[in-house]
Amino acid sequence: MIGSRLGQKPRLGPICRPGAPPKAHVGGLYMAGVLNFKHFGHSATATPMSAIGAGGSAILSHCNVSIPRLFVVFRARMGRVCLAHWPFAPPRAQGAVQKSSPHKIELIKRMSLPGPCDACSRADTSGDVYHLASECTSPHLVRARERLTKATGSDDLVSAARMIARICGEVARARYEEGDPPHVVNPLLNAVETALSAVDWSSTDGRHVVYRLLCVTPFTASLDPDGKLPLTHSLGRLFDTTVASPRWLRRLAVAWGRWATRRILDIAGAWRSATAASGSAAPPPGGHKDLALPPSGNAPDVPDHWVDEQADEDAGEID
Repeated sequence: MIGSRLGQKPRLGPICRPGAPPKAHVGGLYMAGVLNFKHFGHSATATPMSAIGAGGSAILSHCNVSIPRLFVVFRARMGRVCLAHWPFAPPRAQGAVQKSSPHKIELIKRMSLPGPCDACSRADTSGDVYHLASECTSPHLVRARERLTKATGSDDLVSAARMIARICGEVARARYEEGDPPHVVNPLLNAVETALSAVDWSSTDGRHVVYRLLCVTPFTASLDPDGKLPLTHSLGRLFDTTVASPRWLRRLAVAWGRWATRRILDIAGAWRSATAASGSAAPPPGGHKDLALPPSGNAPDVPDHWVDEQADEDAGEID
């Protein structure tokens, strides 16, 4: 919701590229729709997945992925400034001399403003993960985008969206204790499936859903009240209908969080390769201590101490 006051009809933000400054970017993700009271159901301890606020949409807080790994998703939500941090900037070497504090501040300020993409030199973009996942023409990012949309197994976008919709449907059914739940939930799931069968990931509809899935941020159907964006509208209706207490969202949080982490790490690796090839890679302004390089000094796409953890997680991956 943008710029609304008591007694005034809320203005909805358009579905477009989020802003570059971190606050504007987060605002574009979190404050872009309005829910009606009817969506909140009759429970005092549960809110729709699409609601943002106390007790609402804290999906990743129920995910059992380690905090250092989830930083990948949290940083992607920051907008262009995330490119100044790992995993988009090269991980620092243990014991290496860090840049001065003024340098860090200046770099982060620069990355908080709109600017050309360092990988493809496109000027009319905020150069953030939204751009990298959907628009960047660098060969490295094009290949990453192909992996995102055409990954083998169950790691591609369509499979991820189906998985999210299926679990949401199971949770939404639990809300209806009387009557015939399929009459309520099944049409929503069918609408999502129909939209997925014809989706163009390069369209406004496709790009919006791609970024939301990568950032693990549910949304409301009021973003597209007229239904002109089929996938956005159908997924939004399903998120609006999924009203549950946090414990019922654990399974969804684990599956969605792990998928998003893997895909963002792949995009970040492609970004580092692209900027290294173009000579525009900038030194990182520091990073989380758990993301430092191992003593070997190697610079893998994923630090060594994450390998065993990832293997354990994948062994228990949700279908």
